[in-house]
Amino acid sequence: MSVEHGPGQPEGAEVGALHHVPVGAAEDAAGGGRPGGGRGDPLRGAGPLPLRLPPVQAGRPRGPSPAPALLEVSRVVPLYSLVQDNVTKEAFKSATMSSYWCAGKGDVIDNWCRCDLTAFGKDGLPNCSPLRQPVLRLAPHLEPSSTMVALEWVDVEPIIGYKVSDYIIQHKRVEDQSEAEIYTGEAPPPRGGGGGGGGGGRVVLALWV
Repeated sequence: MSVEHGPGQPEGAEVGALHHVPVGAAEDAAGGGRPGGGRGDPLRGAGPLPLRLPPVQAGRPRGPSPAPALLEVSRVVPLYSLVQDNVTKEAFKSATMSSYWCAGKGDVIDNWCRCDLTAFGKDGLPNCSPLRQPVLRLAPHLEPSSTMVALEWVDVEPIIGYKVSDYIIQHKRVEDQSEAEIYTGEAPPPRGGGGGGGGGGRVVLALWV
């Protein structure tokens, strides 16, 4: 596709944007002899047409327009909100939440998953909503030594999806009774404020090795 420079545009200048225009407006901008030719697309946000459409050659099928169309997104909504029928809307909403939060093996009730009978493992525990694996990191306020290392992770229960009833938050193996007691539990909140919803806090795990 050849690029022709419009009036007032120096040769070698780069084209900064492509605008989607109707066929009639493109012909006017290319100098079709109609009043107002070259004034560009009257659609919202469109300026002077920077590119001219190449002529259609006989014997070749006309392909798609090379100029992209810009779609303006006014708001973000869940797909089920676009359904008008209330019964279908509720069924769609329930299936979407079950797929997202409960791996499609249960229903979302308040802020926890009610698992189906097929979602229980060999140990009898439900597995329709697996727990997030914590990311351990060294505690910055407790320096590791040759006999002790302190790890921490952020324990945050999400707003919906599953509930955590118990956590083992500490494990100690003490070989030297003269070792000073290390604080375990909630540490000061991170800088910049903090929590992303749900309960929990920063948990410290102290290990003697």
